[in-house]
Amino acid sequence: MIDIKVRYQAAAFLPGIEANSVNISRMMEIFADRRLLPTTQSELPVAGPLPQMQVRFNLKSANNEWDIHFGIDRIDITKNATDAKGDNLGAIEQFCADVADIFAKISSKFPQQANRIALSSNVMLKEMKENILNDIYLKLFNPVKLYSENTPAEWSSRAAARIRKKTGGNEEIFNFVADISRINGLININQEAKPIDRVAINIDVNSISGNTAYRFAAKEVEDFYKNVSIWHNELLNDIFDKIK
Repeated sequence: MIDIKVRYQAAAFLPGIEANSVNISRMMEIFADRRLLPTTQSELPVAGPLPQMQVRFNLKSANNEWDIHFGIDRIDITKNATDAKGDNLGAIEQFCADVADIFAKISSKFPQQANRIALSSNVMLKEMKENILNDIYLKLFNPVKLYSENTPAEWSSRAAARIRKKTGGNEEIFNFVADISRINGLININQEAKPIDRVAINIDVNSISGNTAYRFAAKEVEDFYKNVSIWHNELLNDIFDKIK
């Protein structure tokens, strides 16, 4: 059912790595095989009585396929579509394997533990006729009279559940978030605005924010990204079964 893969993203919340010439050089060295280029930008901390802008850095592919963002208290690893269909993204399992390898390399130079880890994906389904899009809406919603008589051209269904899962030898509580939307308008694909009327699905699996203990070392991070692709695909297939 998937026609366009837009983006995959992974995140680890951990003490920030300072944007200085030494750290940037070390990161460029360990990711030399990916040919990533450094950029810097200013970022404002979320917390603090008098937050001040901080300089952070990214390592990016020349075509923007890969983007490793060393932010304030987190690292985000993003793989973006480089063509209209996002064929370069490949399977979520391979992305998770790449992410585990990237985090292991970072940990080899900066051995820190994370207190939260996450995976998200953004995809779009194949083009469908109006009546099929309307049927999907009725399968997901129990609309009031106005919307049952006048099916919306745009809609969004978001659900978040907290589920206990074992990973890294420990039991953790994870947020399982699914956002299913009908998008009717323009979308930016590979830096080009295109008209679109499709069902988009965003899945986000992340450990809860309430546990602030720094407990995810490299081994735990690797184990999470082995498991999370399975959980992700189980949820995605449940959605497909519901709307097909």
